[in-house]
Amino acid sequence: MLKIFVIVVLCVWSATTEAAGAKSPPPHIAPPRPLIFIPGIAGSQLWIDGKLAWGDLDSLRYLENLRIADGPRRIPAADTCDPTNSDAAYRATCGALNQFIALGPLKMDVYEPLWRYLETLGYTRFGDRKNLFLFPYDWRRSNFDTAADLDAFIKSKPELSGKEIDVLAHSMGGLVSLIYASKYDAPTGSDGKCDFPRNCRVKTVITMGTPFWGSVSAVATPFLGWGQASRWLIGGTDTIIRTLLSWPSLYELLPTYEGCCVSTDGPTPRSLNLLDPSDFSVLPFDLTRHGIAPEQVANALKAVSELRKLVDAGFPQHVRTATTCRGLPPEGLFMIAGDRNGTRQSVTIGSGKMRYIEKRGDGTVALRRATFGNPSAGFLSFMPHMGIFNDENAEAKIETILFRCEMAFSDFNGNVPTVEIGRQLGPSSRLPIDFVSVELADGVAADEFVATGTLSLAAPDDAVAPNALLTIRLNGIEIRRTEIKSASRRLDGAMTQFQYSSGPFKMEGEGRVDADLTFGNSGPTASDHISLVSKP
Repeated sequence: MLKIFVIVVLCVWSATTEAAGAKSPPPHIAPPRPLIFIPGIAGSQLWIDGKLAWGDLDSLRYLENLRIADGPRRIPAADTCDPTNSDAAYRATCGALNQFIALGPLKMDVYEPLWRYLETLGYTRFGDRKNLFLFPYDWRRSNFDTAADLDAFIKSKPELSGKEIDVLAHSMGGLVSLIYASKYDAPTGSDGKCDFPRNCRVKTVITMGTPFWGSVSAVATPFLGWGQASRWLIGGTDTIIRTLLSWPSLYELLPTYEGCCVSTDGPTPRSLNLLDPSDFSVLPFDLTRHGIAPEQVANALKAVSELRKLVDAGFPQHVRTATTCRGLPPEGLFMIAGDRNGTRQSVTIGSGKMRYIEKRGDGTVALRRATFGNPSAGFLSFMPHMGIFNDENAEAKIETILFRCEMAFSDFNGNVPTVEIGRQLGPSSRLPIDFVSVELADGVAADEFVATGTLSLAAPDDAVAPNALLTIRLNGIEIRRTEIKSASRRLDGAMTQFQYSSGPFKMEGEGRVDADLTFGNSGPTASDHISLVSKP
């Protein structure tokens, strides 16, 4: 939602650091289906005329560059990657807002913690085993246009051809997923039967903080901005209003539920229907002064009416009853919603002013609006809207949803890590791990250290130890990534222990050194750290 700006700039650092140490054990199998991630409004980079228009602090300073001339109206999508950068690795992962530059070199995580967590579950955005697809988009446009782009995006990926897919959507991205599932993935015949792979490809939809019936923040933000400091940085409230009100997407985020908006101008208070242009004009935006044509607003509100019909109908049957787990009740729709954060629930408008009543939610989207009106049907996160997925309970729920079939039939033993072991005399095989460890120790000099690791499992005599990937970070910045081989093996009872060693490493600087020892894309990982302090 629109409050994302202030959350990104002011709150994301604290939201992500609270959950930084929470890690889930990796599952023992590869993810069952490819996963498509759809970010929320302002969650994708935008490049206009070859320049970064959204994605750093200057984006706020030059917010008016995002204004749609003569908007709200349909426009071609802006680039979501640097159009001059043709590097394959860059283009495979660019677009979604991984970090937001707040003050000079200070970068605050946005979606980066989510990528790191999904990688522990076996999802990867790179290479031949790619199974995590980021869908960045121009979030100023109508969600109907974006859903059409999502359909084209899915059809353009050879890795997704003929496959079932899962969808993870944040905030407004959940509206995109609803439109896509209803208009592009639903059965087309009168009998309502699926014709896979032409349709019914979506087997799981997880929405996180999605404003299904809108949010009062979409009314408040253009009028109030994101606080006095942001209004000064952007150039005043007028700049905010004429920019945001030029986006079709803003209108599709308007609150449309009963009792959301009340006008006290008149002999008696009356409830407003913001989908009615005459009621919308009650909002204190002064559209004429900001160059917003009433006929354009009326057209944008028609799209909101169509979206409201889809929301009222809910996700189509093939998603809500996706049969993905043999012997279990069919289900495919899951909602994660924020709670315990004061959230604007309704607004009273009178004498050119707006007053708000706060209830429960994630600070941007009310709890009931993120759960189709049924709070008990959602899984709760206590983090603010932009960090709703950085709650370890929400992370665990995402894992159990995506791996629900595998966990159901193994009594949740799906978290027993395994590793692929080569054989000298036979085919390779995956074997369960007893434990894996890595230790950092001082080297021969004050600024040196060595890394040693152990992999323990019940391995046959002709087993060939797998290579390990050692990653070294200094104060969170990766400085070395190297593949190391087992140096020796020994028996410890019934277990075979493979020993690994690397170093000594000479380090320039001081601070915290972290080491991760990983086996395979979804194999076990061990971590250790050491502090380097220069001698006086």
